[in-house]
Amino acid sequence: MSNTKLKTIVCGTTFGQFYCEALTRLTDYVSFNGILSTGSERSKKCAEKYGVKCYTSIDDLDSDISLACVVARSSVLGGKGTNIALDLLSKGINVIQEQPVHFKDIEECIKVAKKNKVFYCVGDLYKFLPHIRKFIDYSKEICKISKPLYLDIGSASQVLYPMVEVLSEALPSLRPFKIDSVNKNSQPFHFVHGSINSIPTLFQIHNEVNPKEPDNYMHYLHKITIITSSGRLCLEDTQGPVRWHSKMHVPLNSDMLISSNSADVSSKELDTPCSVEITTCEERSFKSVFFDEWIYAISENILAFIKDIQSNNVVSFNKYYTKLILNAKIWQQITSELGFPVLINPDEVSLIDIKKIQNTLN
Repeated sequence: MSNTKLKTIVCGTTFGQFYCEALTRLTDYVSFNGILSTGSERSKKCAEKYGVKCYTSIDDLDSDISLACVVARSSVLGGKGTNIALDLLSKGINVIQEQPVHFKDIEECIKVAKKNKVFYCVGDLYKFLPHIRKFIDYSKEICKISKPLYLDIGSASQVLYPMVEVLSEALPSLRPFKIDSVNKNSQPFHFVHGSINSIPTLFQIHNEVNPKEPDNYMHYLHKITIITSSGRLCLEDTQGPVRWHSKMHVPLNSDMLISSNSADVSSKELDTPCSVEITTCEERSFKSVFFDEWIYAISENILAFIKDIQSNNVVSFNKYYTKLILNAKIWQQITSELGFPVLINPDEVSLIDIKKIQNTLN
């Protein structure tokens, strides 16, 4: 890998603040140069905090910038992120763009990237989160030896795009993808029945959004259960844990009920653990999740992209682009069937002091 640091900018300072912080953990690989924004007060404060330039025009960027993290809403969300990405790619700057991105926009970005001999990537922090990473690794191994029979998938509509990305990593293939029916009669969840790679699949989607706070009020982000011929692999939440539940099998002709001592009864089936906690869900705050896990995951995502850029493996990138477009098409297909989220105006969240309840019950 080259020792040359990539001169890097961040575009946008809402979720872009996470990217700014992630870059500070990659000082061996990047030189954080500046922030490109509309010139808001928050952007100025952000640039001041990190000691970088505050740009308000792409034309003003230093000529040797080679990487841009575009963390502004894409065109599919009514933002200018995709146009910014295209302009940066046109200037010969590699781009990692925050999801979600419409597949037609991805195709256009890839076209412009190839024309200017640079690379394009859609950011995906979720697959670098510790519990999801472990779920993906175990799923790959389990699917090699135990046939997947059913998929039970839960997601908030706001994070359905990365859910498809996670499934593309965890399963042997997403092709063919098929939707059989959609049920929108049960609030707050909508149900999509179909199949992935001929595996019967149920999507349970929390399809509500508060327009004032679109990133809040989600009942959960992600949960996945893969039922195989041998048992169930479960990601119970984006923040974990991951568990394996073996399928119960009582051997015929077992002497289990005759023996007075369980130690005298033994077989491969009976000695198999009922369940195994693959990752533990340690007690931690959302502050810890955001600062320790999300920022780390973003830095790992950026680093992986940097290594791919410096390897200059065009064949590998073409395979990635094919997968990227497929995933975006599946996301688009599901969201089109679901329709626009139901707009809600919920009450303020009442924070529960679970410790107090725990102490009372104990």
